[in-house]
Amino acid sequence: SEMCIRDSINAEYGSSESSMSVNVSKYTACLVSGETWKHKDVIKAVGGARWDKELKGWLLPEGKQQEVLDALKKAKVEVTEEEPPEKPKAEASVDANAHLTIEPYKKSVLLKGDTKDVKEQLKAFGGSWIKTLGGWCFRAQDKEGVVKLLREDPTNTVEEVEGTTVPVAKKRKKAHDDFIEEDDY
Repeated sequence: SEMCIRDSINAEYGSSESSMSVNVSKYTACLVSGETWKHKDVIKAVGGARWDKELKGWLLPEGKQQEVLDALKKAKVEVTEEEPPEKPKAEASVDANAHLTIEPYKKSVLLKGDTKDVKEQLKAFGGSWIKTLGGWCFRAQDKEGVVKLLREDPTNTVEEVEGTTVPVAKKRKKAHDDFIEEDDY
């Protein structure tokens, strides 16, 4: 759940006429964002906080959400809870003409083929591009949903195949800076 914290500044932190907001979002980590600069010491004191430049907020371990909320309340920050925005639903592609295969891979499924034109749909469905496998990885339980989404565009073909993918071997350096092209293990 996402929590929006409205800061009621008092004498301890400055003028009560000022109004700033701090947002705390819980995903796999707790994100504290907004105008947090006056409260950075309070947030850092919770422990495990680190600034994320890209997200423009403080990331804390998921289990620290209540602790950071309590610390901000104790620092005279008024806390109000709001529901997080709904995750956008993945929409079917239009005339992508993608020829794809989906196969089991370890405890997940791997989608390979002409994925460039359906990339946004795959990302929206929660897929991760795995360069060494040359495809998109999804949780095994998401297989039916991914296939259904891709087949909503009648120009796409999705073929289910047996798992044959082996990760590409990573290059390793030898002591004298020559590269080994393949791993033998």
